[in-house]
Amino acid sequence: MTPPLVSIVVPTKNSAAILPRLLDSIRAQTYQPVEVIVVDNHSTDGEPELVRSRYPEVRFFTQGPERNVQRNFGARQARGEFVMFFDSDMELRPGLVGDCVRLAGEGADAVILPEEGGGGGFWAECQKLEKRCYYNDPYMEAANRFIRASAYWKVGGYSETMVAGEDFDLHEKLKAGGYKIARTEVVLVHHEPAGFWSVARKKFYYGSLMWEYLARAGATGVKRFAPLKPAFLRQWRLLARDPLHAAGLVTMKTTQWMAGFLGLLWSFVRPAGSRRSTAPTGSNKGS
Repeated sequence: MTPPLVSIVVPTKNSAAILPRLLDSIRAQTYQPVEVIVVDNHSTDGEPELVRSRYPEVRFFTQGPERNVQRNFGARQARGEFVMFFDSDMELRPGLVGDCVRLAGEGADAVILPEEGGGGGFWAECQKLEKRCYYNDPYMEAANRFIRASAYWKVGGYSETMVAGEDFDLHEKLKAGGYKIARTEVVLVHHEPAGFWSVARKKFYYGSLMWEYLARAGATGVKRFAPLKPAFLRQWRLLARDPLHAAGLVTMKTTQWMAGFLGLLWSFVRPAGSRRSTAPTGSNKGS
């Protein structure tokens, strides 16, 4: 029996410096067949030339203006029974795709991929601690990266009007549709930028576009984006074992929450037409 094709969709913009790590990790997957679809938002850093020269197997397209438009466009080009979505700052463990297909063979329509942080330095270690707190947390893990293609389209795919919280929104739509969700133990490495103020600026941007998700998600959305999350309370022993990075995590999340809240306030007073046309490169997490 021929194994099912998995289509991997990667939205990008000016990701030449970081994209090879992701594409190399996809090449290293123990599972085949896999097709890779890169949907680029008019990059000017040489990324299109890099992909075409170093990764000729990649199907490359140009589409904008937002990440979720790129994702849905890529999914429409996909030929696989399953679609996967990754950001350019991610890295796959060799057995990740194969384990997701195994779970699908056992009846799963979508699979949660737990994340671990990448990189070094103090703030990167704080981010790693944060992601460990989210393991198996019902609010902070989402089935938005490996989905049976038929289920993806039946729930409408990613919302193209939602730029923040869209990963959780897709997860909730799959749950509401009665689709079976499983969880792999093979982690996805997420090399998020660890610069303190650069991350705060990103949170301001996402906060300025958060209202649509919060209005739809209600109390669940508040729990996901509040500075004091249920995950931190549940994992208090983990935090207590690493007090230095726990203190840094509190500082980091408080600053990020304030930046996001200011962005949310700005969304109510900003001039019409001031919305940016492009989300920041990399992660889609608004937490």
